[in-house]
Amino acid sequence: MVYRARDTRLDRSVAIKVPPATIAADQAARERFAHEARAVAALNHPHICTLYDIGEAPSPEATESMPVRFLVMEYVEGTTLDQVGPLPLDPPAGGRHRRASVRRARGRPRPRRRVPRHQAAEHRAHASRTGEGPSNGP
Repeated sequence: MVYRARDTRLDRSVAIKVPPATIAADQAARERFAHEARAVAALNHPHICTLYDIGEAPSPEATESMPVRFLVMEYVEGTTLDQVGPLPLDPPAGGRHRRASVRRARGRPRPRRRVPRHQAAEHRAHASRTGEGPSNGP
């Protein structure tokens, strides 16, 4: 569940994400929740909300011995995904665009293509004319 709350120290609205109680009892689910928190904290993008804090609180029910875990995130005004409905999943043709986007996000250069030996001289001549330099592979 995600709740809207007020950060009284900094006078701002925040979103508090609390996983279901079933997650509190499952060790693997708790590890996934912590992994999600680390992943969100490592990202900085205008389309991803900022993670302000992660914490635990005693369970409000006296019978529960497991603490309640939560994430405190930036509150973003707008429509919910329930209101928007299903989003289209149209992948780009051939998947090339996605691979290139992932490569750029990871800071990796475009892979260099190998040129067959019988085309190498022609390829180097073309590259020197265009200023690209030879690209006969790593």
